[in-house]
Amino acid sequence: PLHDGGSKITGYVLEAQKKGSDQWTHIATVKALDYVVKNLSENEEYVFQVMAVNSAGRSDPRESRPVLVKEQQALPEFDLRGIYQKSVIAKAGDNIKIEIPVLGRPTPTVTCKKEVLLLKESQRSEE
Repeated sequence: PLHDGGSKITGYVLEAQKKGSDQWTHIATVKALDYVVKNLSENEEYVFQVMAVNSAGRSDPRESRPVLVKEQQALPEFDLRGIYQKSVIAKAGDNIKIEIPVLGRPTPTVTCKKEVLLLKESQRSEE
């Protein structure tokens, strides 16, 4: 608030309003100056409002600009934690199976190739 009435701010109330609605939904009451809002609908637009709270009550709300929710994007990467520093010993002709999770957003599509030929999941590759 512009003036705290002599009482220390003890927290903040965060509310959200989906575009096209006149109803505000309580998101959280927090003490920190930042907060990550979860479970929002992708490709929806929201307006947020924040009110400071102290012993005198709540301040008038301050509204954000409209926010369009988009899926966070992350480049594909291999999660090698499960096989890092592990040795795989196999005799010639033995089958081995190594699973390496691929992370990313949106979820990456994974294909395996040997030179220019696409390998199927069950296909053997002779080196």
